[in-house]
Amino acid sequence: MHFLSQALGAYALPLCAESAVMGSRSAKVVEMVKKKPTYFYVDDPIPESGLYRVFHADHRVSHKAILPKGQKFPRCGVCKEEVHFELILAVPQLESDPNFRSFRVYEIPHKSDEEENSQASAAS
Repeated sequence: MHFLSQALGAYALPLCAESAVMGSRSAKVVEMVKKKPTYFYVDDPIPESGLYRVFHADHRVSHKAILPKGQKFPRCGVCKEEVHFELILAVPQLESDPNFRSFRVYEIPHKSDEEENSQASAAS
């Protein structure tokens, strides 16, 4: 695998083509094409168990969440349906993990500003 494919991960697909022969050597050209990410929205079925990036409307930066296959993508407690998801890492082992069998997410919870500020103060 080409080192750019490794560095760019799921965002790049290698396309190989033989180039013109230069002298007695032939060179292989590897072209990287950026793959458009697939986004999922509230109430869409979760296609794979795994780690998802959660993008919110305006009230907070994106974060990660573990979501199990077979359920629906949850809404946000603050921005409601103005949230979308992107699969970062599929983890099919979650489906057989007894700790996740009864795990359900109906709404993405958020700490209040006071809770976040008190945790930040305690950490410093």
